[in-house]
Amino acid sequence: MKACELVGIPYGLHTPNGITLHSLRHTFATRLQDRNIHPYTIMALMGHSSPKMSAVYSHASPDAVEVAVSRLEGRGEVLEFALRQKSANGVGDGFTVAEAIPASG
Repeated sequence: MKACELVGIPYGLHTPNGITLHSLRHTFATRLQDRNIHPYTIMALMGHSSPKMSAVYSHASPDAVEVAVSRLEGRGEVLEFALRQKSANGVGDGFTVAEAIPASG
């Protein structure tokens, strides 16, 4: 807290845009994930017993999301989803499912 005060960084859970030591753990895990570090390595560095727990701390950064979407552009991999009724007897009175179909146009 004292270090944050000295350099003018807002801190505290209830302070707008405030950081806490715990938020630094989220940043650490997210930066490792952004650099494609293996989940078991992140788990070990974070001191967790399972990759699931580390996944709670890792978040998709805006840059990572942009890269993921850009990998789909221009490849014809865009799909549209159509809803249709499906039933055991084929009449269409059962449950609704989403079915991927190639994008038209």
